[in-house]
Amino acid sequence: MDIYTKAKYNKPEQLSFQTFLCQRKFKNASAFLNNAWERVEIHKNTSIAYGVTVSASSHEIGMPEKLAEASRRRPVIIGEGCWIGANVTILPGVTVADGCVIGAGSVVTRSTEKNESYLGIPAKRVRTL
Repeated sequence: MDIYTKAKYNKPEQLSFQTFLCQRKFKNASAFLNNAWERVEIHKNTSIAYGVTVSASSHEIGMPEKLAEASRRRPVIIGEGCWIGANVTILPGVTVADGCVIGAGSVVTRSTEKNESYLGIPAKRVRTL
């Protein structure tokens, strides 16, 4: 399956053991899904622009001799009808609620509310849609 083009699915498709894409979504070719250890879900009618990073894992901060310690894993869910702008980063444990727009260059560190627009580093609500 080519995940880089528009696709229509009747049911969620499993791309790897932890990535699930639902019907009518678009993911640009240069978007990166870091789902090696935890689940990433992208629901229907969602568009993801170029340069987007979705990361479902990170690390605990350790001692000076090894700062990237134990892996910290939490699922990422992107709801229905969302638009994720260019070069957005979505961090572990975040749920982007249905109908959200995430502005270009934003870093999403916390889950969002439904039908809202977010922008910035860290991403903050800028308006209701």
